[in-house]
Amino acid sequence: MTPDEFGPWARESIETYATDVSVATGAPRQGQGLGRAAMLAAEELAANNGRSEIGLNVFGFNERAQDLYRSLGYRVVNTTMAKDLRKSP
Repeated sequence: MTPDEFGPWARESIETYATDVSVATGAPRQGQGLGRAAMLAAEELAANNGRSEIGLNVFGFNERAQDLYRSLGYRVVNTTMAKDLRKSP
């Protein structure tokens, strides 16, 4: 489907939304502000290119990253759940 098939709101949303942001910092460099700096740079780049919102995915177990994103003003808008089918319930 194309954005037009979802209605005019979808085209605007898709054209003004930045996603697929990936930030990773190796253990020896954590806590040095690199993730924060990378996110601020990504936000600035997105805003300068006409994006009105930015989104990202973060692992549920990565509380440190979640704390960082919350401190930058990010909010939870979706939750993805998974089940390992190789194990019995």
